[in-house]
Amino acid sequence: MIFNAGELSLVEYENNEILGSVRTEFMNPHLISVRLNERKQRGVEDSKKLAYLIDLKTIAIVDLAGGYNLGTINHDSRIDWLELNETGRKLLYRDKKLRLHLYDIESSVKTTLLTFCSYVQWVPGSDVVVAQNRANLCIWYSIDSPESTTMFPLRGDVVDLVRVDGRTEVTVSEGVGTSGYTLDEGLIEFGTAVDDGDYDRATAFLETLDMLPETEAMWKTLSKLSLEAGQLHIAERCFAALGDVSTVRFLHHTNHLAEKVSQDTGGDGFGHYQVQARLAVLDKNFKLAEMFYTEQNATDEVIEMYQELHMWEECLAVAEAKAHPELDALRRNYYRWLMETAQDEKAGEMKEREGDFQGAISLYLKAGLPAKAARLAISHPDVTSNSDAVNRITAALIKGEFYERAGDLYDKIGNNQRALECYRRGNAFRKAVELSRLSFPAEVVKLEEAWGDHLVQHKHMDAAINHFIEAGSSMKAIEAAVGARQWKKAVHILELQEDSSFGKYYLKIAQHYASLQDYQFAAECKAAGMRISTSKSESMVLNWKRMECTLRGGRIGVASAVMQTLHGSVVVKRELSRKAKLSIYQLIFIPSPMVLWS
Repeated sequence: MIFNAGELSLVEYENNEILGSVRTEFMNPHLISVRLNERKQRGVEDSKKLAYLIDLKTIAIVDLAGGYNLGTINHDSRIDWLELNETGRKLLYRDKKLRLHLYDIESSVKTTLLTFCSYVQWVPGSDVVVAQNRANLCIWYSIDSPESTTMFPLRGDVVDLVRVDGRTEVTVSEGVGTSGYTLDEGLIEFGTAVDDGDYDRATAFLETLDMLPETEAMWKTLSKLSLEAGQLHIAERCFAALGDVSTVRFLHHTNHLAEKVSQDTGGDGFGHYQVQARLAVLDKNFKLAEMFYTEQNATDEVIEMYQELHMWEECLAVAEAKAHPELDALRRNYYRWLMETAQDEKAGEMKEREGDFQGAISLYLKAGLPAKAARLAISHPDVTSNSDAVNRITAALIKGEFYERAGDLYDKIGNNQRALECYRRGNAFRKAVELSRLSFPAEVVKLEEAWGDHLVQHKHMDAAINHFIEAGSSMKAIEAAVGARQWKKAVHILELQEDSSFGKYYLKIAQHYASLQDYQFAAECKAAGMRISTSKSESMVLNWKRMECTLRGGRIGVASAVMQTLHGSVVVKRELSRKAKLSIYQLIFIPSPMVLWS
């Protein structure tokens, strides 16, 4: 590694060319990790990876052989240690808060392994991780399953990890002396065998172990890898160890099929389309399996596959696309299966597609879906002509409290009275009003008021105002306007009223504008209220405040006018004389209002 002026260059021994260059300010050996073909990997000839810090919280991972970026990790805390595993597939890193994280380069998945980690290290020659979490030694024998952890209690601090002559030992400092903890070399060996692609050796090793959580994790890892590699016999053994009987039976039949094809053709049975299709089914990639069959024009096998999986819709789609002669029989079988499994909704949809609307409605009602039955009836006039079907649908709708949908259906067949009743019960006032304007004009006013009450109940005061106005319910309209704090609209409605019972609303509005120090408008509201209700003392206080405000602004003429409204009050005269130390009449002729407040 060559570092100069913020640039890091890598040169490989026996190679005169620079392997790669990156810019970084961090040359601490704990913050740079380079892996150059340190361990052979299955299917990989040249593995050269570099992980380094771009800044204190950002890690970059580079493929030196290809010269491109493999990933960037943005962290929320300062990073103080990082290291790639020997194959360059995974990265461990720790931050200043001592949290340990694992990053899978291929999948870009980040996993938190520990929330407190004082020591961490990859075991040489393997993908096993050793870390210390306070008084515990944590070991991940299968890092592909980070949730599977082996833990031992410690009485000191881990200081070193050594693997020599097939033995891996963790050295722990216990104050005055040290002690060693030996790791399970067999479990470590499993990881090495897997990385080398020697699945037979890995299987033989796992068969010697008891079924513990970490052993189960390794069986799962081996099953996945052996399936990907096409080693189905080993995969079958893995699923047997895991107790997955159905998968074992499926793989056993697949292996038998591959062997039979191999014997008949003398070739590789695992490359046969039937074997490949079955493996695609095992991977739940059903479209890929269908492709394998259709490429060989094996339509019957596709249909059989979908039938076994109970994927009837896909089965019928293939049969229709290929104009299969058994299409009608397949449809009958699908319908029979739906009825046997009580899938009435699906059966109804099937009947609807076939044009059997009466049958579809019966099935929808049986499935407890009256709204779906009503939608079908409304969209097809020939159904609404059947009074028995309509009565059954509406009864189910009303029972399920789908009143609006029932109203729509009654409206469709011309039963306006029942439609209006359903709309009212379902609070569908817009439709009720529209229907009433055409058929029941006398009901419009009542409906508008009920609509407003409904909106008020749901706290939609502003929307309720116009409906109360349409209904001629002025009191409710004013209450809604005040509740919605639409004061101007409330005043506009009040201006049209003469009843003394409306006076209290003027007082509320006046109090609101007084709180905003708009004393002039507040006094006007008070005055209007006083026309229809008596409240002179409160009006006097508002006028007093209004006069004080106008005096502060130098508006002597306005103050004089306000004073005239207070002229008859002895209390006001005394208060004015006390504040200004002048008579009430002198106040009008003072040249400057500032004298009053000096």
